[in-house]
Amino acid sequence: MKRALLFTVCTLALFSCVETDYVNDRIDPKIFISNPLSTLEEGSDYQLETKYINYVGKEISNPDVNWSTDRPEILTVSETGLVTGISKGVATITASLITDEENITVTNTNEITVSMSTVIDPVKFEGTIMSTSSYLLKGSYTLEPLENGGG
Repeated sequence: MKRALLFTVCTLALFSCVETDYVNDRIDPKIFISNPLSTLEEGSDYQLETKYINYVGKEISNPDVNWSTDRPEILTVSETGLVTGISKGVATITASLITDEENITVTNTNEITVSMSTVIDPVKFEGTIMSTSSYLLKGSYTLEPLENGGG
């Protein structure tokens, strides 16, 4: 009898928290152009770089990014993200990749004006904090460089 009671208690303990411990910690994968550019001098080059965050929030090194431009007569982009200003005007560069984990396409764009000088945009990231557990957590954040050049 004691053995049956012990078995029942152990079995109930194992199944008592089914569905309440499951945590769906999936996030939408994102690709960022980590050094955006607003203006590029005509005839000059600039190397764009990306950061890819997968569906669990892990940064993936050296993602297989596909680069494209909507106006190749104004601005070209190589397979590695090297942009070249061809003639004055505005063009949009797109960085995209197909995720290995879920086979979905994620993209990010950077609108660049080709003119007489180069202007590198300050990097600024904004987002929303949300919980992936039963604990209450919410809010937002902004990451940007300090004006004095500090970390």
